[in-house]
Formats: sequence, structure tokens, C-alpha cells
Amino acid sequence: PMYKPVIKYMEESINLIEPKIVDNPNKLEIEIYRAFHKLEEELMEEGRTIFDNGFDYKDNKERENHEKLINDYLTKIGSVKSADLVKYVTHRKLIIEMLHQFLTINPDGKYNKEDKIHNLIYKNGKTNRK
Repeated sequence: PMYKPVIKYMEESINLIEPKIVDNPNKLEIEIYRAFHKLEEELMEEGRTIFDNGFDYKDNKERENHEKLINDYLTKIGSVKSADLVKYVTHRKLIIEMLHQFLTINPDGKYNKEDKIHNLIYKNGKTNRK
């Protein structure tokens, strides 16, 4: 579901994926992620180009063309951000399910150790500088 908002912008890269890879979901996911990453790189370059060209127009036609480029670019960026949101929500859901599992009593009648839960949220011994 993460790639649904951006799949139309990745068609060229997706078409290059070998059909036999569909039999291996892990490899397929990696290839689709590569296509997504390529799209992000292309959008960074596109954004630089659009904004490096400046906003001094010779005539209305040039201004309209530039505005269309900006609007198209912002639409693509919005799609990428939607994909990022899906990724975040999916990851958050997984973390919540794991937390629920860690908070249940084990077959031996004991709870999981606190460090297991802590590491789920933020790795012990790590700082934001590492």
C-alpha cells in the first residue's frame, strides 16, 4: 500500500523489473523500494532545477509554463509524502503489535524484561549522535 500513491511516477523503473522476481516477494519489495528511492532522487533534482531557474519571466507564457512545472512538482511531492505517511503508519502499527506482545505474560508466568520493551522504542545505549 505504501507505493500506491506514487506507482504512476515509477512506471518506467517498475517495467524494468524482471517478471520472474514476482515469485520472490522480498526481492520484489527491494526492487520496488529502489524505484521509489530513484523517484525521490529525481524529484530532488527536479526541484533544484525548477527553483534554480528563478522566477524572472520574459512573458506570460514563460510564467505559465513555470507555474505548471511547479504545480506538477508539488503534486508529485504530495504523493511521495502520502507514501511516507503510509510507511510511518504501517511501522507504528507493527511497533504497537510488538509492544502488546511484549506486555503479555509469557508461558512461564512472567513478563518480558523492561529492556526488551525499551529497545523496541529506542535502543538502549544509543544517543541521537550515534
